Amino acid sequence: MVSVGVVGPLTKDRIIFRNKEWEQIGGTVYYTGVTLASLGINTLIYTTLSKNDEKLLEELSRENIKIFPRWCEKTTYFENIYPKKTLDYREQIVTQISQPFPILTPKDIESCDIVHLGPLNKFDIPLEFVKHIKDLGVITSLDAQGYVRSIEEGRVVLSDWKDKHAVLSYIDIIKVDETEATILTGKTDPEDAAKELSVYGPKLAVITYGEKGSLVYSKNEDKFFHIPAYKPEKIRDVTGAGDVYMGGFLYFYLSSPEKNFEFIGKSAAMCATVKIESGSPLNFSRNKIEKRLRIVDVNESKNNSKL
Repeated sequence: MVSVGVVGPLTKDRIIFRNKEWEQIGGTVYYTGVTLASLGINTLIYTTLSKNDEKLLEELSRENIKIFPRWCEKTTYFENIYPKKTLDYREQIVTQISQPFPILTPKDIESCDIVHLGPLNKFDIPLEFVKHIKDLGVITSLDAQGYVRSIEEGRVVLSDWKDKHAVLSYIDIIKVDETEATILTGKTDPEDAAKELSVYGPKLAVITYGEKGSLVYSKNEDKFFHIPAYKPEKIRDVTGAGDVYMGGFLYFYLSSPEKNFEFIGKSAAMCATVKIESGSPLNFSRNKIEKRLRIVDVNESKNNSKL
């Protein structure tokens, strides 16, 4: 059975969005992991959190995700504030962070087909850990958002990452958003940034730019795939949409023998849209995603026929 391991800290999140506030579980391991499990992938999670917050693992257990917790003194705590009407901007406050991962990993994680790394700050997943994972011979995937985060007086500030060349030399698939791509490469054009990222090592570079869509670059094909964003019918919660996108991307990548990156990217984008509408990464199935994409195709064909 195909399996994906997701590594990173679990978080307690406080969301402030459109004059509403609530608390919920968060982190790449949650959003990407639950998306993969909901779509039917055998999913394993290796995470850090405080023993006092063990209850956070209950939702993951209900999704039949195999969990390997590493207990530490504190659970990472984020406040995600969306002060503007646009969904592409947020402010983040961090009040506490968990400890970095040690080099040793559970044997079950080491046997996965893909290991997806989801650091939330520069220190969560050290270079030595990444090298260890790559040496196991698995496909390595990385959401680099944490590596460009510095924490200054409790606030998240984005900055370049000194170990990027070393770490990315061990990565097969990288996902960043538009701002992160510019910080890491100095390139403002997404195509230029994707190519530059691939020079560092990754064979696939995925750049998301919110309501404007996303870009997939295949180094093996030397080809770009421009992926549209799908407007949600309603907006419940945008937190974790990028992580859900990547969960969808990895699922459809693994289940697409011909590696049709246009289809893979569109399917991932629709996963993000469904998450924004429902507020949860739990509401997924391959049939649901493909049905939504067919509806989009039919509507586009009707609109084109009117021209």
